[in-house]
Amino acid sequence: MKNKQILVTGGTGLLGRSVIQILKQKGYRVTAIDLFKRDIKGVEVIQGDFANRHLVHELLKDTDAVIHLAAMLGVDNCRLHPDQVIKVNYENTKNNLPTDLVYMAMIESGFNTSAYSRARAVGPWQFIKGTASRYGLKINWWVDERRDPTKSTLAASMYLKDLYDMFDSWLLAAAGYNAGENKIKRAIVKHNTEDFWEMTNHRYLRKETKQYIPKLIAAALIAKNPPKYGFTNLEYQDPLEFETITVTEPTDLRTLAQMLVSPYEDIKILNPELLRWCTPPDTPEYTLRIPKGKKEVFEAKALEGEPQSKEKTIFHSHKIKQGDTLYQIARTYGIQVSPIIEMNKLKSTHTLRPGQFLIIPVKAKSSDQQT
Repeated sequence: MKNKQILVTGGTGLLGRSVIQILKQKGYRVTAIDLFKRDIKGVEVIQGDFANRHLVHELLKDTDAVIHLAAMLGVDNCRLHPDQVIKVNYENTKNNLPTDLVYMAMIESGFNTSAYSRARAVGPWQFIKGTASRYGLKINWWVDERRDPTKSTLAASMYLKDLYDMFDSWLLAAAGYNAGENKIKRAIVKHNTEDFWEMTNHRYLRKETKQYIPKLIAAALIAKNPPKYGFTNLEYQDPLEFETITVTEPTDLRTLAQMLVSPYEDIKILNPELLRWCTPPDTPEYTLRIPKGKKEVFEAKALEGEPQSKEKTIFHSHKIKQGDTLYQIARTYGIQVSPIIEMNKLKSTHTLRPGQFLIIPVKAKSSDQQT
């Protein structure tokens, strides 16, 4: 058994490298075929395109088993057909990322845009504030782009690419995403190894990090072939379908929903990064997702001159001073107390603290009274 030759197709991605490491540890001789010909320490990698098809023929003569990782077919004791194309997933090639990394969002949050951890990590990719800011995600009173599935995924891909450039290993990159890059750097020095599986034999890494890579591999395997692992009769959710529009003034999502004749909750679900009832007032243009088929409705009503808000409102940020009351503040801006309570989600009229900021909705015609 230990002298068996295993041929792995599409084996240089995250999952492939993990499987190859396991095979090597069990004493198998491994050769990998991959379109990009990424190097794997101690393993011969052949570029699997048509130009090298003759090399595949030669390899097959001495191959005992083939693992079609690219097609996720599992162990197959048959031989490759001479004209079979080596399948490789081309998604994420812009950043040269293995597509199996998407399952990190599954084990991090279950793809939940509202996920919030004890460590204050937020969104599907569970970014903490510092890392999110480093990769360009905006976080303030109005928005938290860690909840935006598109922007957070782009940020995660950039972070993972940086981690890979740092460690030259997708396993260590994924472990670094979980534990922090400095933890993995110290583990490399402490144990004098760049082999993740070797690191798991020691006590330095937390149990969560040791289990992170096996969870990722398991999630990828199960998600690609659920029936094989006992998951049958699954009811899959339909993908969200939407169009985008650009608004040029602060837009109340409730008014927009009425304008589009769409449920307010649908607008909120499509724009999970918005923490409040409207788009940020300090942003000249803001791109919103709206239900598919509603863009024409929006454009038609915009041409008719229908405002995005029935009464144009400008939002002021008011810093509370010692002795301020809601009634005084409301009178200063010429509005009622109730909108201030609603928009700032105050539990009572007595929950004011000096230094705290309140958002004050003011009609445009009277907005020049206060700044």
